[in-house]
Amino acid sequence: MNPGIDWPVALPSCVQVEMRDTIAVVTLNRPEKRNSLSDELVLGLQTFFSSIPSHVQAVVMNGAGENFCAGLDLNELKESSVTESFETSKIGQRLNDTVSNDALYTNATVALNPDTGKLVWYYSHLPNDQWDLDWAFERHLVRLSSNGTTRT
Repeated sequence: MNPGIDWPVALPSCVQVEMRDTIAVVTLNRPEKRNSLSDELVLGLQTFFSSIPSHVQAVVMNGAGENFCAGLDLNELKESSVTESFETSKIGQRLNDTVSNDALYTNATVALNPDTGKLVWYYSHLPNDQWDLDWAFERHLVRLSSNGTTRT
């Protein structure tokens, strides 16, 4: 379990949890590997998502260091046998099966400043709304300078 966090089950050190009132802030903690997804990290996320207490109302994920997540740890995969690589696939599928998408695109997508908790950006969704093509395009937040003012 992470030091100082009262979480119902033990998590590996590569998954850190900080409670901010009723919000669980989960940090992928492999900055030296750009927080790439190792088997240990994926299993830790599965454990986290399958043990969320009822008082937690939201989960915010971030990455330690300068990167959120570089995707699958290809170096770990490269060093594994064919049989082990199939196990990696099964581990990923178990995480997908654990995380529910029941609320995906039914309320809002938000971007919060992790240091202040301040709302930086939001987009309100309509249930089953296919007209705005949410499912086809990813959102990207960028900082632009316009007339000497930086905007997000």
